[in-house]
Amino acid sequence: MSEIKELGKMLGKDMSDQDTIKTQFGYGDTIAFFELFTDQINLKDRGLRVQKQAYDTTSGVSLWGFGSADGYYDWGSGKWGTREDAFLDKEIIRAIHPNKTYIDKFQDNFWLNTSSTNASLTDDGLVFGTNQTASSSIVYMNNEPITTAKLTATSSGTIGFLMSADGTNYEECENETIHTFSSTGSTLYWRATGSNATLSSIKIEINI
Repeated sequence: MSEIKELGKMLGKDMSDQDTIKTQFGYGDTIAFFELFTDQINLKDRGLRVQKQAYDTTSGVSLWGFGSADGYYDWGSGKWGTREDAFLDKEIIRAIHPNKTYIDKFQDNFWLNTSSTNASLTDDGLVFGTNQTASSSIVYMNNEPITTAKLTATSSGTIGFLMSADGTNYEECENETIHTFSSTGSTLYWRATGSNATLSSIKIEINI
């Protein structure tokens, strides 16, 4: 119950467009996922990530049920299947951090884009072999333009960093230096490339 109250406060306070996000749900073909997370500094500093997941309405799939017997029927193929198989990939629509500061000590792959990361996740952090890369998923998104960000990394060895404010244009950035984006947007990502190096933690302060 305490987490439900906390979620309610975040939805009311931290989201910049509460009314807009309401319109993105409420349909039978969309599921909402609200994830509370800890930014690995202070257990009291909690953030919020919201995802939605829809099923492919173009495939002729019909869903039913809300319990253990959930499933679907594909009218095109005449086959039955599980409800989960009928849904598309999850889509992040909000990622909000306390004080607009994203922090990751790589205790898990919560913020990593695992499909485009070949650095290894270990107890020491992200370990890079020869010319290996680590990429994030969306680490900040709250319906506001992102114009500047400061990336601070703790690492050993040589690692190059890039950030993107629109998910398309990645710009080189210097460690511990405020970066002003040439291509602004509302979704923040980072990317790192290194050889024989370890990335122990990363912090990004947004719009400072």
